[in-house]
Amino acid sequence: LRLLLPMVSRVSEVNETVELIEEIASEVNVDASKLEIGIMIEVPSTAIIVDRVAKTGRVRFVSYGTNDLTQYVLAVDRTNPKVSSIYDDMDPSVLRLLSISMNEARKHGLEVEVCGELASRQLAVPILLSFGVNALSVNLSSVGLVKYTIKGIDLREVNSKLMPEVLNANNSESVREVLRKYLISKKVTILE
Repeated sequence: LRLLLPMVSRVSEVNETVELIEEIASEVNVDASKLEIGIMIEVPSTAIIVDRVAKTGRVRFVSYGTNDLTQYVLAVDRTNPKVSSIYDDMDPSVLRLLSISMNEARKHGLEVEVCGELASRQLAVPILLSFGVNALSVNLSSVGLVKYTIKGIDLREVNSKLMPEVLNANNSESVREVLRKYLISKKVTILE
């Protein structure tokens, strides 16, 4: 059984929740050590302290909720029509935070997953794979596109040539242009 704890923002929340889970598991004669516990990383505070969360030894995996995380990194309400145009999950600040945080998570032995719209974006697939993501949670309608894109890329090439450009881009349009050119060069039809 895998349990995913949403909207975690502090290490203390992880500790308190896991203690409650262990207490309840004991009451119903369930071995809590067999439960895989993970957290959703939806706020910048957790993305920044993922190493501290990992060091608790209580979490085995993390899932980056890119919709909320993007909203909070960019300080924009994606549902507000007056400012929603600023919301962009391919913004270099969002991608840099993901890169740094996912690297720390992997370094500390956590499995890394991504959910949210970014996981379904064809142009984002090479980036997320480069970050060492273990799993992408996508809508059923996006599975084929994601698989098609994965088959068409060379991860070594993405790591060595694309990622320096992507992570040093000044804006999301520059990021998209780098990725479009790469996919076209690999004869991957861009379908998004």
